[in-house]
Amino acid sequence: MRKFGILMAVSLVWAGWQALPTPPAEAELKVSITGDVRFNVIFSDLILGNRQTIPPGALPFDSGPAANKELDNRETIIDARRTRFNIIATDTAPGNIQLRSHIQADFDTTDGNALVSNSRRLRLRLAYAQGTMPEGFTIRFGQVRTIMSEYGDNLIGGVGVPDVLDENGHFNQIQARHPSLQVAWTTKMAGGDLTIGASVEQHAVNVKTRTGLSAAVDERQGSGQDVPLFGGGVRFRSPLFAVFARGAVAKSRVIFAGTGKGEDEGVWLGAIGAQVTPVPMITIVGQYHTTEGLSRINDTFFPDVALVAGKLETVEARGAHGGVQFKPTKTLRFNAIYEWMKADDDPKIFNLSSASSDKERAQAFRVNVIYGFWTRWETGVEYLHGEVDSFGASDGALNVVNFRLRFYF
Repeated sequence: MRKFGILMAVSLVWAGWQALPTPPAEAELKVSITGDVRFNVIFSDLILGNRQTIPPGALPFDSGPAANKELDNRETIIDARRTRFNIIATDTAPGNIQLRSHIQADFDTTDGNALVSNSRRLRLRLAYAQGTMPEGFTIRFGQVRTIMSEYGDNLIGGVGVPDVLDENGHFNQIQARHPSLQVAWTTKMAGGDLTIGASVEQHAVNVKTRTGLSAAVDERQGSGQDVPLFGGGVRFRSPLFAVFARGAVAKSRVIFAGTGKGEDEGVWLGAIGAQVTPVPMITIVGQYHTTEGLSRINDTFFPDVALVAGKLETVEARGAHGGVQFKPTKTLRFNAIYEWMKADDDPKIFNLSSASSDKERAQAFRVNVIYGFWTRWETGVEYLHGEVDSFGASDGALNVVNFRLRFYF
């Protein structure tokens, strides 16, 4: 009887194990390495400081009281630091849950010596894991693109991105990458896909001046922040058009030197982007965003907050871009893009005198042609005219010809 009881117990355990959901027969961890080798040549009529990217904050003034005469010279930059690779792992869990992890790195750092070697150290860009259920629910965590971004590696995004050769991207991009926990749900609707998402992200603060603030607390690294950034968005995409609305709120905090007391101020961002393909060869893209104290999400051209008489004041700014692409073949495309961003002229924050070096506005116009001439090979050339204006009498104008050669693997 004892042996029979043991046999029955073993049989029940076995039967229960067999009744559990099992992964599909083909499910196994698959690891792949992808990436691209990038070669950039930039001809500029202002010195950018050995950059292969052209962010608006790098544009120097070339006229007015704040003009930088040393940077008002031509230069040629040859660079390959944006050579990038991805390690991607996929698997299928019980219940047909699709698992994925993604680690992305390149070499775009500032160390190195161009006299003997232009190599740079490895830099982590993205590192996340995610799971997607058959019902369309996805959870993602790690170092990720902010959920407000229009870039395609955002959990929701990929709407309204102009096709540019500049490795920095367009001027008014929403592009931060930082630690985050994100969730999204996707469903079919009206002949397209509807995605709704939300996130909790690392918050940091770009303060206009450090005077009077604690040297031991660096808000730019997220130090001293007790409230994270909360973001969310809704995207609808169909073969004809797509639209993406999103926003974020947070509380920015700075800590004073000596007293150790903190000052808080609420900050937010809102954005909407769209694209339409009226005929197969033409795509039109556009985006508008407005911020109050979250300019760091936009490449820190403007500060987030300023310390005024011991109190925090938020910087209000806006940005927009519009572009059109003509794609006569699968391997050939032409693009024209206009970009603009501007801060409000708050006299409590910015110097509005003629001698001011505080930046008020940046804009750019660019045209390019991009061509895939062999399998996995692509080249392109782009002309960029960029401008930066101060609140005073100083401004700068930049003309760049950017050539890029890429090999995908």
